[in-house]
Amino acid sequence: MDNIEMWVVGMLGIAGAIAARFAKPASTPFTPDPHNDKQILVRGWSADEMPRMLTDLKQLYLDKLGPDFAFNFNPEADGTFRVTPSRDVPGELFPFLVNWLQYPNGFEPNGRTILVVGKTTLSSDFSIPDPALTGQRAVFYVPANDTDYDVVYIRIGDVTYRYSFAGFGRWKRTDDARLPAGFAALAD
Repeated sequence: MDNIEMWVVGMLGIAGAIAARFAKPASTPFTPDPHNDKQILVRGWSADEMPRMLTDLKQLYLDKLGPDFAFNFNPEADGTFRVTPSRDVPGELFPFLVNWLQYPNGFEPNGRTILVVGKTTLSSDFSIPDPALTGQRAVFYVPANDTDYDVVYIRIGDVTYRYSFAGFGRWKRTDDARLPAGFAALAD
């Protein structure tokens, strides 16, 4: 199976997980935090690609984000783009955003190394496995040597969780952090 076929299989798995996740009623309605600190740092894609990717991403989740929603992005001096939502997004959607920016539909890395890291403070809308994690800073990323295309890892301090879309968004603790190259520079 080539990379495109693996990507398609991963995207189909993600689409199914999204449909299953959002089809069931939420235990508590999402209340946007006007002081949210969600941000995604992206390295490897170009300044020409980023606006198109973010437009596609908004269209993909338009029903959850609304027509007046926007992703703001600012280039950093080191070539990283800082992506912030114009308003808070549901925590359960955040891992999907990180994964999609790693593997955007219609874009190829063509030999480039892509690194996407999401950072935020956890709240109950992240479906966290332990209420004690509420208020903790977390870093979301696609693990090194990923072949699943439907998983995001979440690092809280020195503890890492595996978040599988095929597993309906359940967090599972892992001892193998699989930190990608360049992670430390973006995770700080």
